Amino acid sequence: MKKLKSIILIILFKPTNFFCIVTDLKGNVLFWTSSGILNSKSTRKFIPSTIVYTLKYIINLLHKYKYLRIKIKGFNKNQKSILKIFKNTFLNILSICDLKSFPHNGCKKRKRKRI
Repeated sequence: MKKLKSIILIILFKPTNFFCIVTDLKGNVLFWTSSGILNSKSTRKFIPSTIVYTLKYIINLLHKYKYLRIKIKGFNKNQKSILKIFKNTFLNILSICDLKSFPHNGCKKRKRKRI
């Protein structure tokens, strides 16, 4: 069986969920998953065991690919453990890109409403 060349894995951390999107090099989405799809509800979406379970599900789907590029968006304390999981797999990691976007003293934040 011939292995296909490379893919891009985008890991997106939102305040309430965790998304993994697999695309080819042109940007076409091959498949995606989230911790909510895999029957994790409410605050259990960000438990490290749930994140590991989601990533192992993705690794099982990536058996026909050889090379991997990882892009991480958003903030989470488990980012290093995610990279360790992919480092121990059969995939060759070509690049790791961290796309954190936070303002450098840009627009003023809105005042909080007092109740």
